[in-house]
Amino acid sequence: MKTELCEFDLADVLKSCTDRSSSAFERACFLFINKYKNYIYKIVCKRCSLWYQDWPPAEMSEIINDIVNDIFLLLFKRNARALAQFKATNSEAAFRGYLATISDRMALRKLQKKVIHASLKDIYITKERTISPDAKWQIFDYIVQVLRMRAGKNGRHIERNILLFNLYTLEDYTRDMLQLPPIFCGMGHRVVDNVICRAREKLTKEDEYYMRELLH
Repeated sequence: MKTELCEFDLADVLKSCTDRSSSAFERACFLFINKYKNYIYKIVCKRCSLWYQDWPPAEMSEIINDIVNDIFLLLFKRNARALAQFKATNSEAAFRGYLATISDRMALRKLQKKVIHASLKDIYITKERTISPDAKWQIFDYIVQVLRMRAGKNGRHIERNILLFNLYTLEDYTRDMLQLPPIFCGMGHRVVDNVICRAREKLTKEDEYYMRELLH
């Protein structure tokens, strides 16, 4: 295996990264991380910059670094299965596109877990955090996606419940205001509270399969 970064051979490095028994394994991992860390960092920074306009630099930096570390953990997990799945090893451009997809998906998932959940808690309790319009739409999309996926036995009311939860959570509707539109006619405070409570539980449930989805 070529050992200098300037002579980086993608196919050779990926092959060694996926073979722990190789004498070149550690060197290959070192070359891989040094070559792509800045590229991955930029992808994550771009995704994170879409979320909040007023993030303190220290908080932003901490979140970005955590996501980048998690990306490398994913890439090298299970004998670097994520790297072994890539077949177009003769194309640097294709591999960068592959890394960009994984990095962006990982950043989005981590932000959903860390930032959206934190934002929802702030909205539930104090509404202190200022949410940018773009981030607000991403929170909305996440809420719709998760609640539809986890509709369960009450699926026939899921669209109504999603609308109710989003109006209450993102648009500052009170319980009294929610009972005014015809679509919510006949829903008492108790039903409204039940819908909101169940939606919160579904949104905070851990997604067991999201790591697998990142690679597809």
